[in-house]
Amino acid sequence: MQGAIYGFFIFTFSYSMQIMMNLGFGALMVSVLSICIIFLIQSLLVSLVLVVEYPNAKWYAVVKNGVLLSARRIYMIVISGIAVFGYFWGMASSPIVTGLLFTGIIWYIVWASARWQADVLFEALARESGDKKLIELYTGDSEKPANNGGGGMSGLFSSMSDYRQ
Repeated sequence: MQGAIYGFFIFTFSYSMQIMMNLGFGALMVSVLSICIIFLIQSLLVSLVLVVEYPNAKWYAVVKNGVLLSARRIYMIVISGIAVFGYFWGMASSPIVTGLLFTGIIWYIVWASARWQADVLFEALARESGDKKLIELYTGDSEKPANNGGGGMSGLFSSMSDYRQ
């Protein structure tokens, strides 16, 4: 259901981009709509991570949280975009080498960025449940509270240690 919703909005924005290209002020609108499409693709990836973690969640809550979490850490959209752009550029210039050597790495970077954006929700829900094992799983330490990206490098890349799962 989430894919259909995001697909509908991406189709609507891309169709609006084609219409706006025929107008005088369309160049301004095309850039805004393309940013919206990139934002929606990252929201889709975050929603997919949420569906994997919480398979019984309602679709509206998953879509809403996917959009809100991707807007919270918007610089990850830039990192994912650079990774995907580099991948497609590599596929256009040297498809065999790129396909064999870099496919897994690039899509892991995209998945890790979506997972990192969703970690804020995972940590909050674990703390709300009060279960020590869940708190330890999502925050990394059951004794101290997790740093929600407040400051320093310790809270900045907290989700990159996926080996614990």
